[in-house]
Amino acid sequence: MHRLREELGITYSIGATADWRVDSGGLFGIATAIQSKATGTGVGEILKIVDGMSAADLTSAELDAAKQHLTRALPAQFATNAGVANAFAQLALYGLGDDWYARYADNVRKVTARDVRAAAKLVPASKLVVAVVGDLAKIRPDLDKLGLGDPELFDLFGLPVK
Repeated sequence: MHRLREELGITYSIGATADWRVDSGGLFGIATAIQSKATGTGVGEILKIVDGMSAADLTSAELDAAKQHLTRALPAQFATNAGVANAFAQLALYGLGDDWYARYADNVRKVTARDVRAAAKLVPASKLVVAVVGDLAKIRPDLDKLGLGDPELFDLFGLPVK
């Protein structure tokens, strides 16, 4: 996501998450706040990045940075009582072994660029659902250029707008 933040300068914060069960239909998500005028560009770039990850290996620098981020961020998950409780709940919910967190860093370090490319093939950009919050009058023209289809509108409470 270096592209959106550092090269294009259209977001400050961007992140991705994957449900443990991604290979059986779990959630994969990317969330960011993009300047309204750059919404179309940002969404288009995200879709290109997702597709690109399944077509070519990450560079060693990209892979190393991702591994460092994942391993360095793990301790923060245990910073509060709620975080510790959530960590134990994750173990139970996903059937992970009691030593899963103890093995986490070693397992992350074993991931190869080829592994990432194989995982990315499970998430084709053409299958993603794009959810955008913003002034539709301002962002729709650029989003329409991406060929995502007609937007479905929802109100503040998630109810369809008639």
